[in-house]
Amino acid sequence: MLAVIPFAVVGVCALPWVMLATRRFGHLFGVPAVGVVTVLVLLATMVLGRFTGAGILISTGTVAIAGGVVGALLATRAGAWRLPGRHALAVWVPALLGGAAWVITLAIAKVLPGAAPLSWPLNGDSNNNLYFAGLVIERNGVALGGAENPVPLTAALLALGIAPGRPTGDPAALLAHDFAGFGAVWVLLLAATALGMGAVAASIVQRSRIGLVAVASAAGSLLPLTWFVAGLPIEYGYLNAHLVLPIALAAWLIYLASPGRIVAALALQFCIATLLLATWSPWVVLPAGFIIALTVRHWSTLRTMDARTALPVIASVVPAIVWLAVASAPALSTEGSAFEIPGHGLPSVVPVVAVALVLVVAGSALLRSQQPLLSGGIVVVAATVTGIGALTFLARDSGGLTGYYPAKFLWQTAIVVGVIALSLAFGLLSRTRRPLLGMVAVAVLVVIAASLGPPLKRADVVRPPLDRILSGAVWASGDRSVDLILANSDPANPGILWDSGEPDEAFADFWIALKLGGELGNGTGTGDPVLRAFAFTAYQQYRDTGAWAVPPVEQLCEVVAAIGGPVRVITADAGLEASLQQACPDVDARVEVDRG
Repeated sequence: MLAVIPFAVVGVCALPWVMLATRRFGHLFGVPAVGVVTVLVLLATMVLGRFTGAGILISTGTVAIAGGVVGALLATRAGAWRLPGRHALAVWVPALLGGAAWVITLAIAKVLPGAAPLSWPLNGDSNNNLYFAGLVIERNGVALGGAENPVPLTAALLALGIAPGRPTGDPAALLAHDFAGFGAVWVLLLAATALGMGAVAASIVQRSRIGLVAVASAAGSLLPLTWFVAGLPIEYGYLNAHLVLPIALAAWLIYLASPGRIVAALALQFCIATLLLATWSPWVVLPAGFIIALTVRHWSTLRTMDARTALPVIASVVPAIVWLAVASAPALSTEGSAFEIPGHGLPSVVPVVAVALVLVVAGSALLRSQQPLLSGGIVVVAATVTGIGALTFLARDSGGLTGYYPAKFLWQTAIVVGVIALSLAFGLLSRTRRPLLGMVAVAVLVVIAASLGPPLKRADVVRPPLDRILSGAVWASGDRSVDLILANSDPANPGILWDSGEPDEAFADFWIALKLGGELGNGTGTGDPVLRAFAFTAYQQYRDTGAWAVPPVEQLCEVVAAIGGPVRVITADAGLEASLQQACPDVDARVEVDRG
């Protein structure tokens, strides 16, 4: 698939740096370090490359290839080309299991009748994600400023995936291309999440017990197959969740491996802070906590460093400060009311977070001889409490803990803290006489619990995401919804479904109305209010109840007028044309009755 090519090129070019970093710092530090720096370089390239006028594929490809050549030369000179050790293989190879399951599932779905290989990632915020990604492509990079998207990293990576081979001139072909690329990029982020969870789960297991390390890694990597880790963000279109999670887990791994690598660890935490500010800013509390802990614990060393030794830290502070000044602070001052957005129905996970935090504190205390585990556990607790407290205060007039930002932060915290707690449990069990049975039992219980999830308004959304994709139960009937969207969202030949008898009518109309003028931008900065209201009312009602009550015909009049005629109206109601003529005779609607 074309969407994978840019990331494959970047991955190959990053490999020499992985070899160099693991040779110098060890694999549990080196692999996440190179991942963090690579993403930051991609972001910086798309910010700065915009001023060159070159497309994002040219700018990022040039930087990646140049970096890869330099890395290969340095790795060859340093003799870093060597096979990974047994422990590295036991940590990182089984951690590929979850990502492999996603890739295989999507490959099967493409040829399985009735499956949903295209429609599965198109819920909720997905339209916004594609809109912002399209802007990145149009502008040849990421724009910063008070009026711009302050968290563009997700859109930038999505743009990198949908840019190759993107067609022009045919809106349906363009949208189909973007849908396919969107799914491919999301799978790559899910694979990265699985890799990070597997590595964290195995990170504290006794290094000498290689088999147990592999078991822990494989178990952790399976979590992104569950409803709680993958199904819920897919249900709401939260693509950025699977960028936040691996970055946050990288912060934990780097902190754990920081002894003897203080300057590099401190610099990387600042890099992670920049990435999280550019992805979902509330999570900056985690690297900020690690920065404080590293500074306090090693102040005597840091205060005596000369400028040359401190240069990596100084260099990494600059992008964080720039991002705060240019993107985060202006957005907070102009869009601070966004923190008052009411919740979207995310399940309450306060008890889960509380239990996970207790387990982290207890496990860190029991394993405190492994520095800096205890201080790391304290940072995780402090960052969680700080983040929840600040967001709850900002959302005090819109439900407090149930507001959008506190609820979303709580859910993501439950995942991150839960994986850390799981790693501590595995670490403790690996030091017992018969650890395998206990580790398998804990892993099975955790995966089952994450697969079940709390009840939502529609029972079918709690099914494991891979099952929903293969069975075609994402909405009502596989990818039929995508066929309807592509057939009716061309501005030159627009159509709208109205009491059509199509099970996916509400979902199809959601995308059609947005693409015909309701999505963000559209020359107005907000989209047509009539079309947005129609799109989100239909979508929300169907998502919550599994059904959609067709509104009065007067709303259809408003929708057709907002789109601008002639507009095809696909329906199973033979009397709709007469109703339209009576309600709004001047509206240019062409009724197509389809009773089939």
